[in-house]
Formats: sequence, structure tokens, C-alpha cells
Amino acid sequence: MLKDYMYELGYTDYQIEKILKEYGLRSYTEEGIYRKIKEFFEYFSELGYSNLDIIKITSRTPSILTHTIDNIKLKIKEIINLGIKFEELIKLAKANPCIYNFSVNYISNKID
Repeated sequence: MLKDYMYELGYTDYQIEKILKEYGLRSYTEEGIYRKIKEFFEYFSELGYSNLDIIKITSRTPSILTHTIDNIKLKIKEIINLGIKFEELIKLAKANPCIYNFSVNYISNKID
């Protein structure tokens, strides 16, 4: 079920294996990973990311799937409060999706 869903979304075999081997996701059931991916596609689509962008983000940084959507929303708000415009954040996250894994202090220090 999970792999079929991921294929439907456009993931490759390599991307699927990379995500499923992510250490932080090992404790999740297939159903749990399915729900996480579905939530991320829904939320990131609302933010303006394309399906291809979301696939790249989640396959390049699979650990992002261990975060809740509420945590991602908070991180976005905190990053914007640092002075980064929403549109810039979207572009930045496409190039370096692990930004959502960094602490706000770390990001702030890199900006300064």
C-alpha cells in the first residue's frame, strides 16, 4: 500500500528506499508513514510547493517527515520573524530542505 501510494505520487525506487530507511521513521508503521507523507503533501501544496518539489524535499531530507505539521508551521513563523520573506523561505527550502530541521538559533547565526 505505502510503496504503491509513493509510486503514484511520483517517487522513484531510490527515493522510496531512502525514505523508508530513515532512522527516525523506523518506529513508524507503514500506515503511519503513509499518513505523514499524505499530511506533508497536503500542507506543502497549500504553501505553494509542487508535487515534484515535495518529493525532492522529502527524499533529500527524509527526517523532515518526523516533524509534525504544527512544528513545521511554527518553524516557518519563527524563520519569517527573523526577517526572511515567505517567498524567500520557499525558494531556500527547495534548494536546502534541511532548513526545516535546523534550530532557529542556528539559522539566525547563519543570517548574521
